[in-house]
Amino acid sequence: MGLHMLTQNPISQRLLKTKLKILPIEYYTKKKIHNLSVLHTNIHSKLLQNHLIFIGLPFSNGVTELLMHQILYAAGNKDLNYLTFMINSMEYNNIKSYSSYSFLNVNALIDTMRYLEIKSQSLILGKSFGSSLYFFSNLSNNSSYSFIHCSFCYCSLIFRGGLKDSDDLNRYLGDSNADQKMLNNLIEKNLIHIKPFNQFNKKFNSTEALALGIIDNIIS
Repeated sequence: MGLHMLTQNPISQRLLKTKLKILPIEYYTKKKIHNLSVLHTNIHSKLLQNHLIFIGLPFSNGVTELLMHQILYAAGNKDLNYLTFMINSMEYNNIKSYSSYSFLNVNALIDTMRYLEIKSQSLILGKSFGSSLYFFSNLSNNSSYSFIHCSFCYCSLIFRGGLKDSDDLNRYLGDSNADQKMLNNLIEKNLIHIKPFNQFNKKFNSTEALALGIIDNIIS
């Protein structure tokens, strides 16, 4: 799908109208993560070369904008038809944490990728978005790394607030089941030969993640 075709899609037109244009990644690094002391001017090429994108939760508008750049670029690149999401868990234990827009943004991105016929895969990596970006900017291959004290988490429930009656509750449970199935399908693409995530207690450490094959090395 070329960019000339992409811009004819209703979703793409809305994205472009909201200034989500295909800009050099330096725009994001200089404007959004300067305070994280992580500045790498060649992240854009590494993202596309490795087909990996690191996502940090909470899922801010800045991160959403970065990923939209990559999605639009992929849709217009005939040689690139998939992106891999690597999600950083922030260990949300409180149900109130799910009332943020983080998961809504994730769903919007996945829906957009499906609309643009871009395949997606999903991995889970601990630590912050800045740390993941640091890993990514210093990798020369498709290996994945984690700090030794990272906590890994598989979140199967996407919370939606505002439940008013039994009908709302039934709709919520139906949506949650659909979300869990969607996440399972995404994760299983990368975990075909190892133990499924849903057999764990949803939390495990870096050593266990290494044994599972989710990461390739641990940085102490």
